[in-house]
Amino acid sequence: MNKIFADPNWILPLSIILLSIFPMRVFTTLVHEMGHAIAAYIYSKNRVVIYLGSYGDAKNSKQISLGRFDFLFKPNIFTWKGAMCSYLPEGISLKQSFIITLAGPIASLILALSVLAVILLKHPAGLWEPFFQIFFYWSLLVFLYNIFASPRAINLENGHTIENDGAQMRKLMHRINAPVELVDAENYFAEKKYREALPILEKIIRDGTKSPDIYRMAINAHIKLKHYQEADQLQKQQINRIGNINTSDRTSMAILKCQINGYEEGIKYCAHLLQLYGENITIYNILGNALTETGRTEEALVYLDSALKVNPQYIEALITRSNTKIKLGMLEEANTDIEAAMAIDNTNPLVWRNQGLYNYHMWRYEQAIQSLEKALELDPETPLASQYIYESQKKMGERRVYK
Repeated sequence: MNKIFADPNWILPLSIILLSIFPMRVFTTLVHEMGHAIAAYIYSKNRVVIYLGSYGDAKNSKQISLGRFDFLFKPNIFTWKGAMCSYLPEGISLKQSFIITLAGPIASLILALSVLAVILLKHPAGLWEPFFQIFFYWSLLVFLYNIFASPRAINLENGHTIENDGAQMRKLMHRINAPVELVDAENYFAEKKYREALPILEKIIRDGTKSPDIYRMAINAHIKLKHYQEADQLQKQQINRIGNINTSDRTSMAILKCQINGYEEGIKYCAHLLQLYGENITIYNILGNALTETGRTEEALVYLDSALKVNPQYIEALITRSNTKIKLGMLEEANTDIEAAMAIDNTNPLVWRNQGLYNYHMWRYEQAIQSLEKALELDPETPLASQYIYESQKKMGERRVYK
């Protein structure tokens, strides 16, 4: 490469090399994602979607379909910010999922070794020498970045997050080697039966598991059940035994800081996480709720609007924003959010709670009681439900006396 700079006309060759980085990036990305896609094609009977240039932005992508492959790509490669392979996991075992995940880094490694073979065997000269050197190191970096687990989450276009290939493979290995009863715990968790899932998870933890994901599931179950002190102790145990803190752990910490240390402490920590990770709808929602609870409702709306702009179907933010709007007196706007949340999940007690609060503030006390009782039926510990049933009954009594 020094020979190029020794040439007085080095600007043109260097420009060509720099410009070649962009198509090189496209090609290395495509090879990596095709590694995942081909493996998914083998194990799945469903369509396989390859996003090039985004983490799931179908709206602003062009589509080309080849057989069961759907390629969705951003036309302007200068705006590319990532890529991903998506497929339905129906009928795919954990071991097959592991192979599909591993296939991406393996494809990148094969590409890097192929380029290295060209360098060693063909000895490219002139502009080709630095081109192939850059090509090799770029491919190798793609392999290294993906084969090792990263604690940093990847933000998808829908606002959710995923881990890199290395972290996903580590998680799959833990699940493959996990006790059989973990399946029962996962099924209970999926059915929102957190009380039934917890004893199984805690037994696996007592038996000495090294899986951070089992700890995370148990911590999340405690949080869902509002066992904040237990969740905090378990997370400290996870950190001492395993370490391996990722974005999911930190969002749990944010919730626990709000509930144990106070909302102001939680607000500071959420602000820190946004600086650390950037846009994250879960953190936006936690921060929006904390700001609402401290009376900073206008500021809360900014973060909740940001979360729902990324993912309009994010039910947690719809619930929080409807509560915030009720406090601001924006009742009809709140009802719009409540109806949207109800359409997504009509078994969520907080949706019914917020519908009850909306009806209460609209002076529809009988409807308020019906909604609040439904919330308590779904979760006897639904916050504010019992209080506003009492307030509604009191208002109804006052109205009857007045009449």
